[in-house]
Amino acid sequence: MKKDRKKQVELIVKIFSVFENLVAIILSLLLGLIIILSLVALIRQSIALIEPTFLPNHIRADFEQYQELFGKVMVVIISSEFLRTILK
Repeated sequence: MKKDRKKQVELIVKIFSVFENLVAIILSLLLGLIIILSLVALIRQSIALIEPTFLPNHIRADFEQYQELFGKVMVVIISSEFLRTILK
């Protein structure tokens, strides 16, 4: 009886381990996608903020644009750190 119970527990642990690895892979892929999309948005917004400084009719970006840009930088940093944590 104890051997059967031990085998059942080992099977459950194996199944859970496979499930846990699958979830980690899916989360890693989703976070990688979020990082890439956030980085693209960050680059686009950075160019939009920098570009007017080289034009003759320079219009300064307001504080809200810089705050939004900073928020996107933080999304990229936090997502990449979270991804690193999951992969460990």
